[in-house]
Amino acid sequence: MNESPEFRLELAGVNKTFGGVRALKGVDFAVRAGEIHGLIGPNGAGKSTLIKIIAGVHQPDAGTLQWEGKPVHFAGPADAAAVGVATIYQELALAPNLSVAENLFLGREPRRWGWVDRRGMFRAAEAALKRLHLEEIGDVNAVVGGLSTARRQLVEIARALEAKSKLLILDEPTSSLSREEVELLFGMLRKLAAAGTSMIFISHRFEELRRLCGPVTLLKDGATHGTKVARELTASEFATWMIGTGAGRAGATDAAAKRETAATQQPVLVVRDLRTHKLKGASLAVRPGEIVGLAGRLGSGRSSLLRAIYGIDRPSGGSVEVAGRSVRRGDPNAARRRGIAFTPEDRKREGLVVSQTVGFNLTIPWTEEWIWGPLHFRGRRREIVERGMKAFAVRAAGPEAAVETLSGGNQQKIVLAKSMEKPPKVFLLDEPTRGIDVAARAEIHARLRELAAAGMAIVLASSEFDELLALADRLILIHDGAVMGELSGGEVDEPGLAARLSEFHE
Repeated sequence: MNESPEFRLELAGVNKTFGGVRALKGVDFAVRAGEIHGLIGPNGAGKSTLIKIIAGVHQPDAGTLQWEGKPVHFAGPADAAAVGVATIYQELALAPNLSVAENLFLGREPRRWGWVDRRGMFRAAEAALKRLHLEEIGDVNAVVGGLSTARRQLVEIARALEAKSKLLILDEPTSSLSREEVELLFGMLRKLAAAGTSMIFISHRFEELRRLCGPVTLLKDGATHGTKVARELTASEFATWMIGTGAGRAGATDAAAKRETAATQQPVLVVRDLRTHKLKGASLAVRPGEIVGLAGRLGSGRSSLLRAIYGIDRPSGGSVEVAGRSVRRGDPNAARRRGIAFTPEDRKREGLVVSQTVGFNLTIPWTEEWIWGPLHFRGRRREIVERGMKAFAVRAAGPEAAVETLSGGNQQKIVLAKSMEKPPKVFLLDEPTRGIDVAARAEIHARLRELAAAGMAIVLASSEFDELLALADRLILIHDGAVMGELSGGEVDEPGLAARLSEFHE
C-alpha cells in the first residue's frame, strides 16, 4: 500500500457529453500535493466542465478519478467538499443579502446550546480575516451585496481558505483584484502550497501563470494538449501554444506604435475639473483617433471618472464637452446624443440581460429604430442585430441564442457591439477584456485599434498594465480621484508604470 501517493488528484481518460456534444475527450490531468498547477485554454475548451467534475457538480461518462492514490466517485459537491476540494468559480457563489461573516461561515455556522452563535461567528470572522491578512475586506458586519467587485472576490477566497481545503480550485481569481491584492493573494497561495495544499489555478494572464505556477496544462477542444513548466515559457511561446500564432503583446504593441494619431487636431472630448463624491477635479482631453488609458490602483477613481463623464454618477461640478458642445451633467441620454458610448466594468450586472437573447441585448439601445408605436419593423431589427454581431465578430448559434449560454468573450463582445449601430465619437470602456480568454482579448484589442484608426476617440480604464501599454497612446495617472500625471504608452514599461503609481501611496 502506497502511504504517500505521488498525486493528490489524478484523472485518467475522462469523457463528458452534453446533448450529443463531447465536452471532454479522454482528459488526463493530475495535481501533486503542495503543487500550484495552471490550467489554460480558450473559451469552450472544457475547463469549466473539467473543474465541475473535480468538484462533484458533474459526473464523468467514462474515465477514473483517484484521490490520494485511491479510486473515488464524487456523487455531488458535498462528496468533493468532504475530502477537501473547494472551488472558487468565476461567477461568485455568495449570498449578497448576508454579511461578510455570515458568508464566511455559511453552512458551518458556529453554534452554542443548539443555536447559531452570532457573536462568536463575527469574532471568528474577524480573527480569520486577520489571520489570512485580508483585513482589506473591511467590516465583517457589512452586507456583501454592497461591497465592490474586488472585495466580494476576496470574501469568496477567504471562505475557501478558511475551510482548510486540501485542493483549492481557483477560476480566474484575480480578475477583479488590484495589483496589491494580487500580490497579497499570491503570497497566501504560496504559503498554502508550502504547507501542502494543492491548487488548480485557471488564468488567461501569462505573467500570473509564470510567477505562481509550477506546471501548466493546456486544454483545447475538450482534450489536453500537453503540460509545460510555467517559468520556462516566454510570452510569445505562450501565445503560440494557446491560439496557434505569435500574436502576443509584442505584436499588439507594434500595431499600436504604427497607428498615427491626429495630434494636431482639436480634442473631441474635453473634461474640465469634473467633481463627484469620488472625484476631486479631474481634467483631460482626447483627440480623434487617440486611445487614452486611465491607470490607477483599485479605488483610485478611474472607473468613477468614466461614469461621471457619461453621467451615471452625477457630477457636482465641472464640465464635459464633445466636439465643442457641452454635455448636460448627470444625464447619460444627453451624453449618448452627443456621441458618447460607455461599457461598464461588470458586464453581467450592468451590461447585459443574460437571460435574454443575443438579438434582444444588441437592440436594447436602438428600439426607436425599429419600434414606432404599435409597429414593429422586424427587418430593421434583424439588420441591427446582424450589424452588431459583425461589428465585434460575435460567435453564437444565432440571434436567438441565450446570452447566458455564450462564452465570456462573446458576452463581452455583445456589450461592446451594442454601441456600434451608430458609432460614437467617444468610446468609454471600463475593463474591456476582464475575464475573457487570450483569443477573444486579441480580437477585441484589434477591433479597438481599427475604431481608433477610423477616428474614434477611446478612453479605457484597465487594471491590467500590459493592456494599457499595448493599446494606449497616452496614459493618464489617477490617484484618490485626481489626475496626477501623464505618460506616453511607449515610454514606460510595466515595472515603470507600477513604480510611478506606487509613488502616490508613499
